[in-house]
Amino acid sequence: MVSLRRPALHGKARVVITGRREETLKAASRSHPVMDYLVADAGNPADAERTIATVVSRWGRLDVLVNNAGAGAILPLSQASSEQITEIFAVNVVGPSPLATAALPHLKESVGTIINVSSTFGHKAAALLALCSEQGSAGTHDAVLGT
Repeated sequence: MVSLRRPALHGKARVVITGRREETLKAASRSHPVMDYLVADAGNPADAERTIATVVSRWGRLDVLVNNAGAGAILPLSQASSEQITEIFAVNVVGPSPLATAALPHLKESVGTIINVSSTFGHKAAALLALCSEQGSAGTHDAVLGT
């Protein structure tokens, strides 16, 4: 989740957060008048285009894309199913690319930027976290800012 205790958010910036759980998104956006939300799955490429199109439609521009979502499973690798591994890679490794592709024309227009955030588990090993370790290669969308 993006921290909204930043001075920029008290000015003209608008923040749109995304996630799969609407109730969590609603609760987060309620206390911040500059925050909006979209239900979207970072592992679903169709949601990437819809997210960017909706932000540009609502706010008229896109200035910053923050790729921050991540997925993982706390269990021994020997117990991980192919489906779990595929879902984790869809969010952590593949997810940022369709979002960035959809965002690039708008970011070029606004001279905006992409910020990629990753997990520290990509840089350190720990028991039962084998399926979190690939997060170091990329994050996925969590916030889209427009003014």
